[in-house]
Amino acid sequence: MNSSAQNSPRILIVGYGNPGRGDDAAGWLVAEDLEKRWSDRAEVLILHQLDIVVAEKLPQFDLVIFIDAEERENPPGRSLATLEPSPGTSDFTHTLEPGTLLTLAKTLYDWEPEAYLITVYAKSFEFGDPPSDETQRDIERAVSEIEQFLSLRTTASSPSPTGRGLG
Repeated sequence: MNSSAQNSPRILIVGYGNPGRGDDAAGWLVAEDLEKRWSDRAEVLILHQLDIVVAEKLPQFDLVIFIDAEERENPPGRSLATLEPSPGTSDFTHTLEPGTLLTLAKTLYDWEPEAYLITVYAKSFEFGDPPSDETQRDIERAVSEIEQFLSLRTTASSPSPTGRGLG
């Protein structure tokens, strides 16, 4: 990351999903695209699933954006939500939810970064299929909007330009 931008938040982008299962690749693909464009200003993790290793990294960052696919019947577009620590429903043996990771970071490290979950439209999860046209369009929209948000955040000297919300 670029350490010369003292007022810029330390940014972590976490895209997750299965690139071999149709639309479930959305989080992975958004993160790959953002990594190409933002690798000098943000750390990007691309994962099959969230695990405790992510919670261990959170204290190093001020702003975290999680990106995943969400099964929905119809587009339009992504949904986005501000994340807060939450106990979650995971049994800690397979995968964790973003809110659970935030709870772990707060409990273990006394750190709570500003965090968002971006969900991209998904309908098809068949093995070996590429993302659907609708999901591909939503991936492009998500990349564009995340870039706009990050551009505002890295050029502004104040906290979130929109309060504690994205967009």
